[in-house]
Formats: sequence, structure tokens, C-alpha cells
Amino acid sequence: MQDDIHYTTTPPYYGSEEERKRRLEELQAVAKKERDWADLFHHDSWEHPVDIALALHRGDTQSVDILNVRNRGAIRQLPDERIVEVPVLISNGV
Repeated sequence: MQDDIHYTTTPPYYGSEEERKRRLEELQAVAKKERDWADLFHHDSWEHPVDIALALHRGDTQSVDILNVRNRGAIRQLPDERIVEVPVLISNGV
């Protein structure tokens, strides 16, 4: 465990009740065309799939603190085909 990361051990795992309520309101506003969908990416997020997709597409280099990937030797004690959650460096879109 890292001292600078808060680990939730009981549901709900993502955000506080207030954060989840606010996020739902934002999504509903987008659905009603009262808010631009791009605004959804201008906040702190629990996950960053769009950032990762853009780095892969553009060939960028980006560090990702936690990502679920095939093990491929990241944790030697586990088989390569297992999915593990580890820090990842996307380099030149790979």
C-alpha cells in the first residue's frame, strides 16, 4: 500500500456519496443536452480511460499509477495470463 493513496475497503468503492450524486447530475445534464459532454473530462476522476486511449492513439508517453493488464512478468509469482493491477508506462503509444 502507498501512504499517499486512500484505499477503500468497503462499498461503495468510488467517491463519496456527494461525489457520486454530483456525477449523476452531470451525466443527466449531458443526456438532456444542457451540458457539453466534453465537460465530463474536466474533473478529478477515479479512472482515466480517455487519457489512456488518447496516449495510445497519439503515440504519447504517459505514466499511469494503476492499470489492469495481463501480468506478462510484472509479478513473477503469478502466471503471465493473469490480470494484475500495476503501475504502467505508456511509451510511444505502446
